[in-house]
Amino acid sequence: MKLFAGLWHFRLAVFVVITTVCLGAFPMLARAIDIQEVTSPGGIKAWLVEAHEIPLVAMNFAFNGGTVNDPPGVEDEGAGDMDGKSFRDLRDRLSISISFSASSENFYGSLYTLSKNREVAFNLLTKAVTTPRFDVEPLDRMRKYFLQQAADALKDPGTIASLAWTNMTFPNHIYSRNSAGTVDSLGKITADDLRLFHKTVFTRSKLKIAVVGDI
Repeated sequence: MKLFAGLWHFRLAVFVVITTVCLGAFPMLARAIDIQEVTSPGGIKAWLVEAHEIPLVAMNFAFNGGTVNDPPGVEDEGAGDMDGKSFRDLRDRLSISISFSASSENFYGSLYTLSKNREVAFNLLTKAVTTPRFDVEPLDRMRKYFLQQAADALKDPGTIASLAWTNMTFPNHIYSRNSAGTVDSLGKITADDLRLFHKTVFTRSKLKIAVVGDI
């Protein structure tokens, strides 16, 4: 059931990417979408929709394993040999969008870039996914940001109702956990926790990829 739900949400995300990038920009492509399954030289499989009429590349990916595995709350805050500022400056200068989010079942990522910048964009994404940095300053800064969000959520009627419903429906169950984190749990997350999550969840066997555009 967990895997089915995760794949359903990922396929929905794939549909959104294809519809937005292909059909929204070029309605005439609606009659000619060819979804291919491709395999990289390294053995990574992906669903691909080629659309060379559009100078853009959009990629969505998901690792099976989300907030039930104590997810990180840091994104785009340095990777590999680049600190957070260097990473963000290069990303923003070339109008590259890299983002991450998590649900109960999956950890999601996305990349949007002009095709002429795809080599740099994929290099940045490679660093972010394979060698993330959890330096003290950005970790503390993002912790403060998420702590404020968690505190504000406790005043939101929709959030209060949702948490009450999940606690009633799944009492003392992992699915009753607040996927956005709580003031208490966010305050306890350490860099070692994030490294363990990365090592456990970011594996090829748990990865699903969809790519659309000029590639």
